[in-house]
Amino acid sequence: MKLIYHTIIIILILSSCETESVPAVEDSSVTNSKDQIAQLEKEITQLSAKPDASKEIDQKRLQLNDSLLAFYNNHPDDAYAADCLEKLHMSFIIQRDYRSAITYGELLINNYPEHPNRLIFIESLANIYDMDIKPRSKEKVKYYLELLLKDYPEMDEEKKADIQYRLDNIDLSIEQIMHQQLQ
Repeated sequence: MKLIYHTIIIILILSSCETESVPAVEDSSVTNSKDQIAQLEKEITQLSAKPDASKEIDQKRLQLNDSLLAFYNNHPDDAYAADCLEKLHMSFIIQRDYRSAITYGELLINNYPEHPNRLIFIESLANIYDMDIKPRSKEKVKYYLELLLKDYPEMDEEKKADIQYRLDNIDLSIEQIMHQQLQ
């Protein structure tokens, strides 16, 4: 009798703990924003095939950037918000607006430390500070290169050696290093 009683209690406990899996319902504003972003990306891709569409592409890119930023600001906890920062970073690099690219790259690596492309964006920030920002910020270059070594100890040994070489020669610009290597 005790065994039957315990079995019934265990079954009741287990059945009360089971919850039916309900798929997450996405907010319609999130869905609409994602659809708008996807549509703008599609339009930019289509326009890029046309030879004289640079003004139209620039206009669409501005709209896309506004949409990406609005999504990030309105839904920072949504996983897609990190993707928006990634796209903003890349968009501003394409536009050669390196200060804005830095802003969104830094937001990405600071606010989304588990983002799968974090390593790429740390490298990107180091490169922008090293080659594109005038005057060059060797402190920031050093910071991001050291962050790479610290956060990604399992990286390829050759890549580690390249980063360490850059750190050892942080006072030299890329041009100076290239000149030195050619001699």
